[in-house]
Amino acid sequence: MSLYLSLALVAIVLIAAVAFWMRSRSSRQSGSPAGKKPADSASITLKDPPARQQPAAGAQQFDEDKTMVYLRPNQTLNPAAQREREEAPSLTLSGVHLEGLTGNQKGQRFPVATTGITIGRSSSCDIVLTDSCVSSRHAWIGLVDGKITLRDLKSRNGTFLNAQLRSSISEVQLRAGDTIFIGGHLGEQFRFEAD
Repeated sequence: MSLYLSLALVAIVLIAAVAFWMRSRSSRQSGSPAGKKPADSASITLKDPPARQQPAAGAQQFDEDKTMVYLRPNQTLNPAAQREREEAPSLTLSGVHLEGLTGNQKGQRFPVATTGITIGRSSSCDIVLTDSCVSSRHAWIGLVDGKITLRDLKSRNGTFLNAQLRSSISEVQLRAGDTIFIGGHLGEQFRFEAD
């Protein structure tokens, strides 16, 4: 008799578990959590989605490779930090510069300051790149123990030197003519020159 009682008890527990599972499954599908009533439909206000604005004539089209900056409705860009940076005197190392080899920087020369220069997507960098493979603060070039040094700033896609494209550098001394690859072998390229 105790065997029958035990089997009956197991059957009741199984039926209760299946019933609970079915109830929670149906409430998940309807969108309301188990044991909670759906919100009163009178308290929900639906708004029409905003109409898509057509770009103005001459406006740039969306480019998925560029970094997008999203601002809150009442937020504006603060150019004060950039203005202070531009007004601060910076001494450059005589005859030491980077020359852009690809992208928007092709043909441009960037003098290396005594405090060093940063390369990345952030507007606070000295050389601002738009490539999505480039980190916001990707690399730094400056004086370390009297020698010009390239330092990767823990970027996601790495900084590479010359033909060594299989392993990213962390820090290396630069020599005239070195080619720097920012963000991989397909990324932006610069040539280090020292007159």
